[in-house]
Amino acid sequence: MRKFVSLGSLTLLGAALSMSSGARRGVRTGTYDLRDLQNVTNQTVIQFGLEDVQGAVQAELAVHNTQVNDMVGTLVSAAPSRIVADASGLMLDGEMREVDEYGRVATQKTGAPDQIGIPMRRYQFGVGFTGDFLSRATPAQVAIATYNAESADRRKTIQLVRNTLFNPFNTSFYDFLRDNMELKTKGLYNADGTTPPLGPNAETFDGTHNHYMGFTAFNPAALDALILNVAEHTNNAKIEVDLNVAQEAAVRAFPNFTPAVDPNVIVSVNQQVTVQRLNTGRQNNRMIGIYNGAEIWIKSWIFPNYGLAVDTNAPVKPIARREPVGEDSIIGQPGLRMVGTIVTFPLQSEYWGREAGYGVRNRGAAAVAQFNSGTPGVYADPTNGGLA
Repeated sequence: MRKFVSLGSLTLLGAALSMSSGARRGVRTGTYDLRDLQNVTNQTVIQFGLEDVQGAVQAELAVHNTQVNDMVGTLVSAAPSRIVADASGLMLDGEMREVDEYGRVATQKTGAPDQIGIPMRRYQFGVGFTGDFLSRATPAQVAIATYNAESADRRKTIQLVRNTLFNPFNTSFYDFLRDNMELKTKGLYNADGTTPPLGPNAETFDGTHNHYMGFTAFNPAALDALILNVAEHTNNAKIEVDLNVAQEAAVRAFPNFTPAVDPNVIVSVNQQVTVQRLNTGRQNNRMIGIYNGAEIWIKSWIFPNYGLAVDTNAPVKPIARREPVGEDSIIGQPGLRMVGTIVTFPLQSEYWGREAGYGVRNRGAAAVAQFNSGTPGVYADPTNGGLA
């Protein structure tokens, strides 16, 4: 499944639950999922069985968290700690010097890559499953509330990943969930004085190198420049360009654009098309063709008149996600979960919660562009400082 898919109802992959609480219903065994609970409207949660409802919800959340991890997998990898080295590397400017037969060259020191901070924030979705509520609510109401929480979690995840990429500013984050340490977060290369490493053919860059690009129009030259801005940093790039549907008609008209074709269409031997066929059932998240060696995708979460290029072959993804694991396990638990006053019985919960943070880790593995800038070379932040 590709990232940022509009996910429908999630079915359970397992979790056979014993219906030991079902004496009043007769002894039954089987597997409940939320779709089963949605059909139960003539019993309260207490009558149906608290343990059965809780088991179905917990299993559903486990599947949801797996789906969210898969959804962002092309762009995101786990952060090993809250402070990480810039995975794009450092400028290696050592020089081979000629010496005579008695020569011994002076030592040349190699520096270390910049350090980047990854934030951690807390997000909640309030439900207020009190004892009084559960004594009157039906399993169907619990199922709908769970779907609502999962939908909110997916939307927030998409927003955080998108804003991490499109926000061009370096900031300071105080790690309030732990010890209030100041962490320096960074964007992609943004002309902040950082010198990228040499390119694969000894291309050199300087501290003004910028992966936030501004163009006055969306045309082949702009798209070529966006692709090159990522590809020039590696000799093994596989570039994917993500565009909003507002740019779809224009990119299809570009010279050298090779379309993906509906699988129901018979293609002429004289027509050039991609091997991968067009997904006609998912128009807001699909590959529509190839341009200049890059896959062109239409994504509903991309800002109109903006584009993203990412190297999907990069050994380290452009974004790192920090979760409550390892040294951060004191903060909470990874993934979306029910949080209740009674720890051993989370169904009686006050809210669903997640602790997570996203930050750029590989500054050279992606680039973004604005295609309607009022001034050539000037990029306007569409995230409003990460708040959009």
